[in-house]
Amino acid sequence: MARRAGGVPWAVAVALTLGACTDDGIGRATPYRPPTPDESVVAIRATGCRRTSTRSVGVVVAPGLVATVAHAVAGEREVTVVLGDRSTLEATVAAIDVRMDLAVLRVPGLRVGAVASGEPKPGDAQLVSAPEGPALIEEIEIVRSVTVRTSDIYRDGTYGRPGLELSDAPVDPGDSGGGLFQDGRLVGIVWAASRLSEGRAWATEIEAYDELVEEAASGAVALPVSCGR
Repeated sequence: MARRAGGVPWAVAVALTLGACTDDGIGRATPYRPPTPDESVVAIRATGCRRTSTRSVGVVVAPGLVATVAHAVAGEREVTVVLGDRSTLEATVAAIDVRMDLAVLRVPGLRVGAVASGEPKPGDAQLVSAPEGPALIEEIEIVRSVTVRTSDIYRDGTYGRPGLELSDAPVDPGDSGGGLFQDGRLVGIVWAASRLSEGRAWATEIEAYDELVEEAASGAVALPVSCGR
C-alpha cells in the first residue's frame, strides 16, 4: 500500500486523521479505533449483466472506498453495498483493472473505517466473507506466495498477478472479494477457488490494489467496461 513519510500506509493515515478530528459534542476528541476484520468486510450486490444479481464481497481499504474483484462489478448498472446490520448503500466503480481482476468501489455515506494492511506470510490466516449480514470468519492457511498466470475477466490473453495459494479455504460462489487477514491486517483479496481440489483457492496480494486505491481517492470515475464472463 502507498506510504506516507514515516512508513504509515496511506489509507491508515487518512483514517487516523479523520478519527482524530471526531468530536463527541462535549469538547473531547473521540479516539480512533481501527475496525476489526469482520467490521471492515461488506457484501456486494450488482445487477445489469445477468437475469439475477451478482453477489460478491469487498473490504473497506480507505475512507469511502471498498476493494473487490472486477469480474463481479464490471459492466453492471447498479451496485449496492450491504453492511453487517443489513443496511444498504449505493456504490459506483471508481477504478477497475480487468486484466488483474481488481476493482475499487466508491461508497458515499460509508461510515466503516479503513482496515490496516500487512504483508502476507505462509501460515495461519482468516478468510472473512459477508453473506449479506454479519461476517463469516473461517480459519485457513496461506501455503505460499506465487505469481498466478491467468486470463483477464473476459478469458482473453494471459497475465501474471501477485497471488497467494490457500488451503482449507471453503470458497463458494459469491465469496469472491472476501478479505484474507493475518494478525488483524488485510493481506489479500480472494478471487477464485479450484474446481479440482477441494479447499484450494487463490487470493491477490493487497499491494496489487495500491494504484487503484490512489486513483479512486483522487475522485476519478472508472470508464465503462463490458460485463465479465
